[in-house]
This record gives sequence, structure tokens and C-alpha cells, in this order.
Amino acid sequence: MKSVTIKSTVNFCLFLLLVYFIYHTIIGSRGLIAYLNLKKSLAQSHDQLNELIITREKIEKKVQLLNPKKTDMDFLDELARKELGLIHKNERCFILKY
Repeated sequence: MKSVTIKSTVNFCLFLLLVYFIYHTIIGSRGLIAYLNLKKSLAQSHDQLNELIITREKIEKKVQLLNPKKTDMDFLDELARKELGLIHKNERCFILKY
């Protein structure tokens, strides 16, 4: 009778230990749910990195167009019109008021 009680107590303790490990495997700080959240965060970071790379490439292209040795006159003209509000002598400027 006593050996049956000890055996069932040991089995119950082993069962609790198994439940503990399964719980932490799924919900723990390094478990399956944390892994899935980390994977999602990594994908978002990759998307953000790709956007930043595209932005950097656009800026590098503009910088190359402003290179003093190889200035693109069309780009320079567009930049002067946009930033400084300059126009040619034979052009007219219309200001619209809403």
C-alpha cells in the first residue's frame, strides 16, 4: 500500500514537472509565443530597412546630380525654381488666391 502511494506521488510530481516545462516552452520569455513575436518584429525591421535604403539611394542620386564636376543643369534649374522661387525672363507667374 505504501509503495503505491509513493509511486503515485512520484508520478504526480513528474506530471507537474512536465506541465511546468510545457508551459514555459510555449508561454515563457524564450518560448514559442516570444519567438513568433520576435519573428514579426524582425520582418517589420527588414521592411523599415528596405524603405531607408530606398530613401538613401534617392538622396545619393540627388547628391551626385549636384556634384560640381558633373552638374546636371536640368536638375539645378528645377532645384532653383522649387527652393528659391526663380523663373526665367520670358515666363509668367500666376498667384492664385483661394
